[in-house]
Amino acid sequence: MIKDKITQELKSRFLQEIRKTMDTGKERGFLICKDEKDRLSATKSCEGEECIVVLSSLKSQCNFKIQGDFHTHPHAKDVKEYVEEKLGRRVSLEEAKNVIKDMAKTKNVSLAEPSYGDVLGAMRLKYTGSTLGTTCTGTDIELNKVECWSAKNKITEEYFDIATRELNSSNINRPPLEWTRRLFDKEIIDLE
Repeated sequence: MIKDKITQELKSRFLQEIRKTMDTGKERGFLICKDEKDRLSATKSCEGEECIVVLSSLKSQCNFKIQGDFHTHPHAKDVKEYVEEKLGRRVSLEEAKNVIKDMAKTKNVSLAEPSYGDVLGAMRLKYTGSTLGTTCTGTDIELNKVECWSAKNKITEEYFDIATRELNSSNINRPPLEWTRRLFDKEIIDLE
């Protein structure tokens, strides 16, 4: 659990990246480092599709351990583009946000939760010891909230193998499946 270790400085970085995603419509992210005194800090940020590659190159900025990562999901931009491309109808970002909020409320899901792919990746990184298994996400719809999911110490070789197969063969942009939810502690970080 990391909620009590999130400093005001780290909250400010979360908020800064969420705002930039709102402005650009691009995913943004950084690694969360953990020092020998259990304090958390952030690496520099990356943006867009190259972010996955850049995040792995940021490892050297964490001097002790890597707690995990933070990244944003540009849901409003994605829905706007989908509606315009597939339905041929122009919509504003506000309309897209309202559609997503209504859908989330109907399905009783959080907009800031990590994707299935996010938690599968965190499981794999926890198992290999590359990180401590945390993934935190924010969205361009909810400015004041971040969700952090930290893998429990139950990540076995079997779960690692399943996660590897699923990452290569599934729709990973959906909400986490129930079997993965049981393997994580979930925390809501209030940025206000």
